[in-house]
Parts: sequence; structure tokens; C-alpha cells
Amino acid sequence: MSRTLPRFYCDDLASGILTESESAHAVKTMRLTVGSELELLDGKGIRLRAEIAGITNHCVQFIEIHRTHFERSGPALHIAISPPKSIDRFLFFVEKATELGITSITPLISQHSERSKLNVEKIRKTITASLKQSGNPFLPQLKDSLSFVDLVKNSRLPSARFIAHCREDGQKQALSALLQKLPELVVIIGPEGDFTQEEINLALENKFTPVSLSENVLRTETAGIAVCSIVLSTYSAL
Repeated sequence: MSRTLPRFYCDDLASGILTESESAHAVKTMRLTVGSELELLDGKGIRLRAEIAGITNHCVQFIEIHRTHFERSGPALHIAISPPKSIDRFLFFVEKATELGITSITPLISQHSERSKLNVEKIRKTITASLKQSGNPFLPQLKDSLSFVDLVKNSRLPSARFIAHCREDGQKQALSALLQKLPELVVIIGPEGDFTQEEINLALENKFTPVSLSENVLRTETAGIAVCSIVLSTYSAL
């Protein structure tokens, strides 16, 4: 049985050097030394098995032993989601979405949003930590926050557009029933107070399809995780 190597994130594998924070984690926390083997992810589809060649001023230098290239097996999944009031709940969503293989996340500011300001650095650290923990070779992109209007009117969105809301209007279909072998899709998820009818109408006018995720009412972060699970598991079965 092969042993599990300590895993680190390095977006520039050609440099042969870990960042200061990753070097500190390797040396001070993991107690790695020259000759220790480690696994590196660049977040762009490469997983590298490497060996520490030197440690200078707590800067870890490495040499490549073997590399593996990965291709995305599922669609490019973009989720625009209204952050809940509790930042911990949003970080929980970000963590699990990264594990499941989301492509990008856009914090969405809608009329009922409970939070408009985010600690972007903390979110990025959560994404990176989840990438390393899960071994996901692709780092999700955290996009800038957008207002609901700006997002739904964006002409560059993929043609497969879905809005998940809780209103009972008879138009919604299960998301899983609408998925096909499409290369890219976007799903928007509202706050705890849901989208307003005005926002839903605007989304429909901009070619969004209303969908349901469950027979139960889901919290915002749960809805985001459900979308990841539904989309990526459905595509793997197609």
C-alpha cells in the first residue's frame, strides 16, 4: 500500500519553490526535512510528486519526481450564491463545494441579502485548504461580488442558466431532470429570505430556468452543496 504524502498548494510549479506560508507549514508544522517527499497541486490540473531539495531561510525548494495531468471530467459549474449572515456557514459551503469540484463561486447581493461584505482572504484560504485536503486538482475561482441585476443581465453567461428559489409557482422542475451533457452551466441561489418576485421575473426575462433542489426547504449553504452534488453526480452517470 502506497503511503500518503503531505500535500501542498503551489500555483507555480516551475519555480521549484513553495510560498512562504506553505514552506512554514512544511517545515514548522509537518517537520519535513531535506529528502522528504511531498505532493503538490497547482490548482490547474497538475499533481506533482516531489522531494525537498533544500531549505533556505525557511523557504522550501523542491525537485520533481513524477507529475500527473488531469482533465476536467464534468461540466464547468458556476454558482452565484447570496452569502448567509453567518460567515461560518458560507465558509462551510465553500469548503464542501471545493471538495465536490465546483468551478467558480460568485457572492451574490440580492434584495434580501443578509451580508454584503466578505473577508475575501479568509475565503481563499478556505478554498486552498479544502483543495489540499480533498486532492482536487482544480482550484475553484472566487469571483468578485455582484448585484443580482448585474449578474442576470450579464450577456457572457452560459446558455444553461438556472435559478433555485422556494416560491411555489408551478413552473419549477427538478434540476436533475434538466441536466444534459453541456460544457458549462450557472445556478443562482438566494438568501434565507429567498429572491423577491421581482428578481425572479427579471431572471426569467434573461432566460433563466426555475428549478427545485429538494422537496424540503434548504438553507442557503445546503442548497449550494446540493447543486454541486446533483450536477456533478448526474453528469458522472450520463
